[in-house]
Amino acid sequence: MPMHSAYEMPKPMIASIKMALKQQLISRWKNAHKGTTPAKGLNIREIAPGDESDITSPAFVDFDFATAATAGLSQWLIDTTDQGTAGKLKNFIAANEKINADTWLGVMGVFDNGPTSGVPLTDVFGTVPTGALDRLRFRTSGQDLGYFDTEHLYAFPSMSGFTDTPQIWDETDDFEVQGAWNYVSADQPVGLRGYVLEPNGKKFTRDEHVNPLDMGMDPIFELTPEEIFRRKKIAENQLVNAVINDGHVSSVTEFWKKWYLREILVGTNTATDKYDVAQHSDVVSGGQYWAQDDDETTAGDLSTTMNATAALEDKAYASIFGFFDRTNFPSLCALELLKGAGPVAWWQVEHCYNYPGYSGGMTAAPVLYKENENIDIKWNFSNATYDQFCGPRAFIARPLGKEVNLLS
Repeated sequence: MPMHSAYEMPKPMIASIKMALKQQLISRWKNAHKGTTPAKGLNIREIAPGDESDITSPAFVDFDFATAATAGLSQWLIDTTDQGTAGKLKNFIAANEKINADTWLGVMGVFDNGPTSGVPLTDVFGTVPTGALDRLRFRTSGQDLGYFDTEHLYAFPSMSGFTDTPQIWDETDDFEVQGAWNYVSADQPVGLRGYVLEPNGKKFTRDEHVNPLDMGMDPIFELTPEEIFRRKKIAENQLVNAVINDGHVSSVTEFWKKWYLREILVGTNTATDKYDVAQHSDVVSGGQYWAQDDDETTAGDLSTTMNATAALEDKAYASIFGFFDRTNFPSLCALELLKGAGPVAWWQVEHCYNYPGYSGGMTAAPVLYKENENIDIKWNFSNATYDQFCGPRAFIARPLGKEVNLLS
């Protein structure tokens, strides 16, 4: 089970590894349930670690670490205690941890977002090179599933690797992951690349039209330009079809004659120009850009920064297909998207910060918001002491003549 650096792989190969794991998880589910799937279907999402004992709602925590480096929701951070003695394998998952019922978990890779990730510009002669994680060992019920050797992954601009022979745990399996580190001096933001499969509705209820194989949040770096464009077209088509299905137009041709698409515009209640959705408060008075105010966020927990009373207008439809981040020291770990009182998507996003120069991700399963619905986004930041300049990637559909007129 060789581990390939993401920098050594064609991007379509990375995509094929992801798709193969998703298909294997679904196959394992069907084998365990005599070929059937739940009435509402299945969901696939990234793995979400965390500290179940220290949050009000542990819905999106798949397992506990042996020691919580920080309190709160879903964050990949391996405590120094769980790294043990340098050069020796030690389990960093809580003792007796099991995969949840009706849940399958697969691991296809690893990433390191720490300062030791990537080739150093300078070092001290004769010392151990930077790059802390040497290997991973995967186990269940006292049996070895496999190993990942990871040292070579640090010889690239960032530490990120994939294998085409993933490790998979079935529901209620014992879950154990051991790491060996070449030095132990700090908590390490090392995470596992993989997916969790569970029934739709267990932790969130996706839109009915979504194919679980399209779910997941992919770093922009891992997508070809053609795939990025394809995902934008998925969001675009989602909006066109929604407008048609709701009876505002009768065909695609009529849509493009009478409606148009653009990026969604954000503001606050003090903004004086046009905006589609509003955030609670200003980072700067009259701000008309995406900025999550530190006064509105709590580290390690889900924070709502959107204005709960500002619904989309009549004949306004929005499709959210990803996120971006312009923060100098970003700390976004996950996003939860909601409609009404219920979550419809969970995006674990730490892996989307792994590649220098790229901070953001896209999904092939965009979330649709129709006219008069509130766009409700909750953010999980690991640090809430400063403002975060991040926001969703989203298109909005509006009728021509309501705010703009286009000449043919």
